[in-house]
Amino acid sequence: MFVFFIYTLTGCYSQNSRWHLEIGENVSFTQHHLTPLTNNMSISYDVANNLYILAKVDGVIGLYKENEHRSFYDACNLGGGLGCHFWKLKNDCSMDFRVSIGQTIGNSTWKQTAYDAGLYVGGPKKAVAGIGFRHIKSHQCGVENHNGVFVMLGFRF
Repeated sequence: MFVFFIYTLTGCYSQNSRWHLEIGENVSFTQHHLTPLTNNMSISYDVANNLYILAKVDGVIGLYKENEHRSFYDACNLGGGLGCHFWKLKNDCSMDFRVSIGQTIGNSTWKQTAYDAGLYVGGPKKAVAGIGFRHIKSHQCGVENHNGVFVMLGFRF
């Protein structure tokens, strides 16, 4: 049923199935005295002409200042998502809408689940820029949930 839905949504299977590697840096605005910075890497696969799936790993650092003391929380998130090319040119320029989710793994000081939705633009020189909304649900005592706009810069290969 799911495959049929994807097939009808995209119109046909991809003739040019391609793998992509994307490396980037995200920064979100400060909220509750916490500024999340994210190094991310994702691998995506075009399953249809305008639809792709992705797997991602994020290294998150939450910078904060409390009582004139500066410190940070760290997290390693593993997750996945879906993306849609809604504007694509032959020279690898594209505009994508992407949603993803990531969950903390390992021995991190900031246990969290991150939900992202964003608009990404990729150019012919492999550069990628994006803007979106991120909700970070904190599972850590004393750390509030974080909601905010993020900006992403990176490279897609």
